[in-house]
Amino acid sequence: MELAQATIEYLTQSQSQSGNNFATTAATRPESNVQADTATQSQEPKYDISMFTVDPGAPHYCLVFLNIPEVNTDIMKIRLADFNRRSYSQDNLRISGENWDEDYYMVYIYTLKTASIAQGFLEELRESKYVFGSVPKEFYTIMLIHAENFMTFMKLRNKEAYQYFFEQNYNP
Repeated sequence: MELAQATIEYLTQSQSQSGNNFATTAATRPESNVQADTATQSQEPKYDISMFTVDPGAPHYCLVFLNIPEVNTDIMKIRLADFNRRSYSQDNLRISGENWDEDYYMVYIYTLKTASIAQGFLEELRESKYVFGSVPKEFYTIMLIHAENFMTFMKLRNKEAYQYFFEQNYNP
């Protein structure tokens, strides 16, 4: 503690002697200012999500990201297709999938007519013990996306940015 205080005093003296007018560091600021700065930083968005929009009336897709090493993607696609047939057979939902990257396989279920229908689908899917009962939550991610955002999402391929947008704009 004494060494740290001595270092701060030395740096402060060096700055004032050299005529440099540096901004104060967290170590030399009053505690209340440090807390205010931290609060401001936590409100800033983590990702640029300005390219995504909210459109409750637009057709939506349900995205399911599966951790490849931990989840058998073939079995999960079959279970998701069965879920669609059992619960949403009249909606003519389609299912497709692709390798997202070396860690994730993305399954997308389309087309849910509106955001509210998609939200109901999402809630029912999350509660399905048949689909996800044996899979720990850390091995999959489920999100909703409307058709226009899906096109942007596929071009950018930034799962984390869209997940942040989803968490801010949908009620997961």
